[in-house]
Amino acid sequence: MPATRREVLEALERLWDKYPDQRLGQLVMNIAIFAGRDPEEVYDLDEDEIVEAITRHLGPG
Repeated sequence: MPATRREVLEALERLWDKYPDQRLGQLVMNIAIFAGRDPEEVYDLDEDEIVEAITRHLGPG
């Protein structure tokens, strides 16, 4: 698995730990919002943008 994909999955795991009651689809749509995009643009996010959006949302740590 490419390192970038692993980073996405690790970031998603951290996000899901913070919001354990959300479904996967909810988390994914929220990532688009965290990235400053319309939720329908979730398909346009690249891996680096996803990791950056989640990291910025969760803050340091």
